[in-house]
Amino acid sequence: LRVNPSLTSCLVDRLYSYAIGRKSERNEAQWIGYLNGEFAKGGYRFRDLLRTIANSEALYKVTPVNANLALFAATNL
Repeated sequence: LRVNPSLTSCLVDRLYSYAIGRKSERNEAQWIGYLNGEFAKGGYRFRDLLRTIANSEALYKVTPVNANLALFAATNL
């Protein structure tokens, strides 16, 4: 596991997904890439990665509700 090159990218993606409360989307690939780069540049310090995510504007963006999901929720109240 320690030498697996996909470990850090998986960790970054999972941590970001947990922080935003949903899976990351394709349009966020550039942001995830940035987080991966910062994580590597910072010497793979977990606390620094948490801080970068917590201080990011991406964490506080409101994601539009999927229209189908909203329709389903409205009709099943």
